Amino acid sequence: MGEAVKRVTVDAGIASIGLEVIEAMKLLDDNKTRNNVLVQEQQRKQAGISGMPTIVFNLESAISGYI
Repeated sequence: MGEAVKRVTVDAGIASIGLEVIEAMKLLDDNKTRNNVLVQEQQRKQAGISGMPTIVFNLESAISGYI
């Protein structure tokens, strides 16, 4: 899938949930924001979280899946 097609798909997804497309794309293109997301993703993987929704209690225990 080409980069332009990916961006159009992301734009459409952002718009479909009611977010401001231009602002969201600025965040996605920002290296600091991207790095923060990657760090959070790694922390969740290390904690064993692999799906949504996940509820975390006091940063010690969690429940994953549909409730």
